[in-house]
Amino acid sequence: MNPFMEENLWGITERFYLSLIPFRIEYKKYRERIKRSSQRLHREGNKYTRVLNIEEIETLLHHDCFAQILEKHLNELKEVLVDLGKERLPNNLLGHYVVDIFHELSILSDGCNRIERNVPQYISCQEEEECLSITQEINAFLPLKMMHLANLFQKAQRELETLIRQNNENQILLRSIFLYGKEVIAPAYENGLDEFLNKIYKRGSFQAYLAIAKSFYEASFYSLSQKALSKAVEIHENSSDHSKAGEQSFLLQALQDRIGASHKKILQVL
Repeated sequence: MNPFMEENLWGITERFYLSLIPFRIEYKKYRERIKRSSQRLHREGNKYTRVLNIEEIETLLHHDCFAQILEKHLNELKEVLVDLGKERLPNNLLGHYVVDIFHELSILSDGCNRIERNVPQYISCQEEEECLSITQEINAFLPLKMMHLANLFQKAQRELETLIRQNNENQILLRSIFLYGKEVIAPAYENGLDEFLNKIYKRGSFQAYLAIAKSFYEASFYSLSQKALSKAVEIHENSSDHSKAGEQSFLLQALQDRIGASHKKILQVL
């Protein structure tokens, strides 16, 4: 495996999901606010001018959320992916998408900052011309900007999943998923961490926890190794296809292959 990838894949994964999740939360709130505004317009019988008023725009988005995404995670992620470059990451658009996300989110963050800084003063001073200018601008570009960002994040997520799938035996990645995956990755998926693992491993979370158990054992983290293996056994026992012929023999053989027949101590958890 590429040493750069071995060292940096978990960092890339962590920074991406710590950017994606707060954006999705803010995007969901944005859509809910838009829906409420649309309902107001419908009640008022406004059929032709589907626009937000200046008071609604003032509370629509929050600059702090986007600024934190940019400063805490996305800027560093962008730099790492630029360093990774085409030679180390061929046929993967992740870096391009992240650069575009950074650019678009920076524009949006600046716009939100302008609104938060200027609109209250314009309202209090009854500066109608500037209020109208901001209203027209926001109603024109904001829906397209938010949808574009949501689409870019979705595409980048698929590229990252592909990259992780291609490097799913990365030892740092395996251990970090087990230790931090529920907090860092799971909130991005409707069905939590198992949905992510099912995308990354052919046999899903069952295979993932076997690989994690082996990784921890070989690093002499025996307690964590036993926890991961117990998780694999639990998944197997709760599997809907548990009754299939040969499944139990597959489990035992997989444990021996993955962990090694000589590592009998870890098999005691069975």
